Amino acid sequence: MNYAARRARLLDAMRPLELDALLVTRLTNIRYLTGFTGTTAFLLCSDEPTIAVDFRYRDQVAKEVHGIAVHHVTSARQLWPAVVGLVREPGFRRVGVEAPQMTVSQYLDLTANGIEIEPTRELVERLRYRKDPDEIEALRAATLITDEAMDEILGLIEPGMTEHRVAGEIERIQRAKGGERSASEIIVASGPRSEMPHGIASSRTIGGNEPVMFDLGTVVDGYLADLTRTIHLGRAAPEFRRIYDVVLEAQRLAEQGIKPGMTGREADALARDHISAQGYGEAFGHSLGHAIGLDNHETPLLSPHDSTVLEPGMVFTVEPGVYLPGVGGVRIEDVVVVGENGCEVLTESRKELIEL
Repeated sequence: MNYAARRARLLDAMRPLELDALLVTRLTNIRYLTGFTGTTAFLLCSDEPTIAVDFRYRDQVAKEVHGIAVHHVTSARQLWPAVVGLVREPGFRRVGVEAPQMTVSQYLDLTANGIEIEPTRELVERLRYRKDPDEIEALRAATLITDEAMDEILGLIEPGMTEHRVAGEIERIQRAKGGERSASEIIVASGPRSEMPHGIASSRTIGGNEPVMFDLGTVVDGYLADLTRTIHLGRAAPEFRRIYDVVLEAQRLAEQGIKPGMTGREADALARDHISAQGYGEAFGHSLGHAIGLDNHETPLLSPHDSTVLEPGMVFTVEPGVYLPGVGGVRIEDVVVVGENGCEVLTESRKELIEL
């Protein structure tokens, strides 16, 4: 990872805003710009950048961060006052802040010191839109482990297990295969709970003739995988099979049609138009997908509300879904990389309806 080049690109993005510095507070942005993986830090990005950490990260920052100044404080309580001092002391005229991340209290502390503060949005995130080869390889590795975990859990799940237990088995398998942690809360939504798009695992006991939706992913080198598959324990009813086929075809149309030059809105329509034509438009209430990388839900989106033009190197989930009360929910999700002429599907887990 060429962190110096990333910071140089950020400085270029700051110049039209006439910023002397940008105070970076989002931890994944700090990691993207420096390589620091700790859970508390601030980065003041200027011509002479400085990262501020407390005593807990003294050794870690020395190992992970190179080529920029490090400001140490003794305790976490001293960290924010030290950052205010770092912003004030060099005589910066205008300093950008990450508006979605900054608290009102922090903002007031900075403005009270006579510094002109400029709220910004997605300055760093826009640099993260296009993944470099190292990032894509980490995403590929995380996706492979997730695929293997999905395959293995199919051999373990059975009626009588709780959703919590199945989620625990998924976590165990992913870590045993080299995953750092779960990429997000694991969804194991069985029976009527499959109608909930974000039905994270509960204490519910899984029955013997019902759908089960899984949404899982692991992390490799900080980069996240995301996979959803829906299976059926026992023989599926005709209406469930129908919505499964509709969702599967919608995903196929999207993955075959996504290409650079189209907008996120146009990509979303590849799947949404098919689902709507089959009479299930109102049952598909979320976006087709989201960018993914160091964060699970990044921008841009494959959404009716996003006009961002897709470019090679962007990485998205493609996850159409239909959720019907009394029938069940179906979502099928892959991770794809936009290429020069289309997209590459990283996910390899099988997609035909599995009835166990």
